Amino acid sequence: MPGFGRFETVEELASSGPFTVYSARSPGDDGPPKFAIKTFSTVDEFADPDMIEARASGFLESARAQQELAKANPDSWAPVYDLGRTPTHAYFVTDLYELTAHKLIDSRRDMTPAEVVRIVLAVARALESLRSARNGRGHGDLKPTNVLIRAADNDLAQASVFLIDPAPEARLVNQGTADDQRSLADMLHQLVVFRPGPKGGTVQGGPEWSRLGKAGEILRGACEWLLNPQAGAIASYEEVRAKLEPAAQVKSGGSKKGLLI
Repeated sequence: MPGFGRFETVEELASSGPFTVYSARSPGDDGPPKFAIKTFSTVDEFADPDMIEARASGFLESARAQQELAKANPDSWAPVYDLGRTPTHAYFVTDLYELTAHKLIDSRRDMTPAEVVRIVLAVARALESLRSARNGRGHGDLKPTNVLIRAADNDLAQASVFLIDPAPEARLVNQGTADDQRSLADMLHQLVVFRPGPKGGTVQGGPEWSRLGKAGEILRGACEWLLNPQAGAIASYEEVRAKLEPAAQVKSGGSKKGLLI
């Protein structure tokens, strides 16, 4: 298995196009791997070398931005311990997380309203920290695979949620924070319905929403609200929380409990 910096890869976890993710250990550690290494291959005999170099540079720019964000907001962004180049790859090293939002959706995991709200609010908070730190810029590549989750004993009610891979500046020319908000709406839709939602307009009801009762209707309404941002008016974290938290408070028997996040 290849090595990157001081880290030793253990197992290939995923691969798509030029990107590969490995589990990894630090030198001298024989226990279970604690790190993940994401790589971008810079070897492709059929691709334009200038294009490959531009993409590798953008990959590392994204990793540096994530590294800075994680230092300032360690509860919202996955850390970057190392990043760099080898003769064949660009790479960065982060923690190994057992879950992603994509895995939850792909496995069609039924979640309680409070669990759905916890994940979506954590993503909204991370996006706000990004806008604050980088002059209002958006993530530009918000999707379920970029939402990492650490849940002790698989307990999503107490899960910690982290973002990765903010898009490099060059890819944000035709994108704004409204795109992030629509992507957040789509993530909410997928966490409940397990398939992508509409690109705008009405979010149709259905059995996936109705199984959650009153909370499902609140979540569906919040999803529709997020999906249709007003021109120039991007929802703040507190506004998103105000829309979503009532769904987490709905309890059988009429009791309510606030969500701590």
